[in-house]
Amino acid sequence: ETSPCPGLAGARAKAMAFWGCALKPGQKQKVDVLLDEVLHLSQACLNEPKAGKNYVQVQVKGASYTFACLEKDKIEHNALDLFFETEATFTNKGTSEVHLSGYMEPKDAGDDGEEGEEEEEGE
Repeated sequence: ETSPCPGLAGARAKAMAFWGCALKPGQKQKVDVLLDEVLHLSQACLNEPKAGKNYVQVQVKGASYTFACLEKDKIEHNALDLFFETEATFTNKGTSEVHLSGYMEPKDAGDDGEEGEEEEEGE
C-alpha cells in the first residue's frame, strides 16, 4: 500500500529544507514534488538492522529502479546524489526499516551562475 511521506508540509519553502522518510519493511511511500521544487536524495540508511538484504527502489514515470542494496554489518548506509523533479514512489524490499534523507530545494537554486564566479575569484 502506498502512503504519503510524512513531514512534507513544512518542507515547502523558498530555500532548501531537510526532507526525511522512514520506510518500514515492504512499505511503499509516494513523494509529491511540486513543479517549482527538486527532491535531492542524499542518503539511505538502515535503522535497527536485521539480518538480510534490503533493496531500496524508486518508481518514476512508470519505471522501477533499484538504487541501493543495504545489509546489516556489511553496508548499512549509502551516500546518494539523486534528484527527482516529479512524483516518486520509494519501496523497501527487505527486513529492516530504511531511512531516506535529503532536502527539497527550489528548482532555480544555484542556477544564477554566482557560484562559478565566486570560485574563480578565489583562485
